Amino acid sequence: MEYKIQKVKLKDVCKIEKGKIGITKAVKGEYPLVVTAEERLSHNEWHFNEPATIVPLVSSTGHGHASIKRLHYADGKYAVGNILATLIPIDHDYLNAKYLYVYLTINKEELLVSQMTGAANVTLTLTRLADVEIEIPDYATQLKVINRYEDSENFKNQMGSQIEVRSQLIENLRQQILNDAITGKLSEKWRRDNLGDVITDIGTGWKICRLFEVADFFNGKAHEPIVSENGKFILINSKFVSNSGDTKIKMVTERLTPLQSGDIAFVMSDVPGGRALARTYLVERDDKYSLNQRICGFKAKSCILPAFLNVILNRNDYFLSFDDGKKQTNLRKDQIIQFEFSLPSISEQHYIVEGIKSLFIKIDRINQINNENLTMVDLLNKVSLKELFGN
Repeated sequence: MEYKIQKVKLKDVCKIEKGKIGITKAVKGEYPLVVTAEERLSHNEWHFNEPATIVPLVSSTGHGHASIKRLHYADGKYAVGNILATLIPIDHDYLNAKYLYVYLTINKEELLVSQMTGAANVTLTLTRLADVEIEIPDYATQLKVINRYEDSENFKNQMGSQIEVRSQLIENLRQQILNDAITGKLSEKWRRDNLGDVITDIGTGWKICRLFEVADFFNGKAHEPIVSENGKFILINSKFVSNSGDTKIKMVTERLTPLQSGDIAFVMSDVPGGRALARTYLVERDDKYSLNQRICGFKAKSCILPAFLNVILNRNDYFLSFDDGKKQTNLRKDQIIQFEFSLPSISEQHYIVEGIKSLFIKIDRINQINNENLTMVDLLNKVSLKELFGN
């Protein structure tokens, strides 16, 4: 079914105003404060009292890249940060503010992100925003779009919850495989086939040792805290090892602490909560990395495979026991190298490492499919909404 649609510019149907408070200057209070993040803050004053669509005016990723992560809808009394703009319909009986929010949300890449400019600080100006052209169907269709969107969002949230549960189950399975590896369960068949039926448990053939007996310890060194555009080497720091995704990779021109293939980087310090403490990174190339301070390194001796040592270090309950959760935890060298564990033969280590690799390939594929499901839900939602316009 086709609907009559009018194409108009935002400046012709909306009052467009920037938010009125610097987010850092807000005073905690009773009124919601709309910011770029999903969760709202609060302020002791309200600035708007009409339903509105709220658009960020700055890129959500920065670094010269144009992007808008989310738009917002607000009604009642609320405040808005000054790096966002409010779009308030001039005639609420003609243009529903929530319809506008839905329409701009599903078309934000084409209509809003494409209008952002700037080399380093990428922004959307009010002038460009005002000239954005939108489609307005009759009011009854606007309400249908809103209802379809809310149904889609409810379905997406339900799917998101299920996907989150599956993600945790996948991570639990990954940890169980590592636990089975270091307790000998993963290689029971290998021991039966190679050592005989009487030697099947970890108590037979595995040697108790400490970390300093199987690997040489070395410390990283302090580098200049500057990202070098001409740097040839990746600086391994706690954020790099923890794969937090919230920092630009730091490049340095000097290799103060070179790492070779097979070396393992190990995080010695962390903020409360253990977000990076005792995380590891197994180096696979010897011409690319330099080790930062408070990150130590290990060179495996001939009695242990680097990949197996990495598995041992990843089962790090011993190291996390030093984290009291109240202050930054700093592991000392003597605490680290005294770590005790059981070590199988090199042949059994090879079997365990290959077994983990094979299982993790399958788990990674499952996890990829799981994450793709949510992307597919987003796509279906967008298609479902656009069907209302015959587009």
